[in-house]
Amino acid sequence: MDGNGRWARARKLPRHFGHKAGVESVRRVVEACIDRGVDVLTLFAFSSENWRRPKTEVGLLMELFLTTLKREIRKLHKNGVRLRIIGDREQFGDKLREHIAAANNSPPRIPVLPWWSRPITADAGTSRARCGNCVRRCAPVNWCPRS
Repeated sequence: MDGNGRWARARKLPRHFGHKAGVESVRRVVEACIDRGVDVLTLFAFSSENWRRPKTEVGLLMELFLTTLKREIRKLHKNGVRLRIIGDREQFGDKLREHIAAANNSPPRIPVLPWWSRPITADAGTSRARCGNCVRRCAPVNWCPRS
């Protein structure tokens, strides 16, 4: 997910409107994947570099993530979508981390957020090496379609 701020600026809207529009875009993509039987979808939604944004913008992004997670998780599970939020979550607030843990511990998972090229690449290699549930290469996260 990149370009939400540019999308908003092009429409002379505050950046946060772009982030909200990004949520709607993700919803449409996930729904299309469900309709088409896509097994794995990885979304990169919050880079470690995003912490350098203004505090108010980061706060709004975290609030949007929490609100969206609370609103969408049941619908995702109802549609058989498995959610798996990966990466370093230490900087997230307690409430958001609690909801992430609950979402990660429930059945169904699709990997999302946060990302940074080096750690995610290292994690991907580790996760693939640990997966022994199938012959084929698994997604670059701790996920296997047969687990």
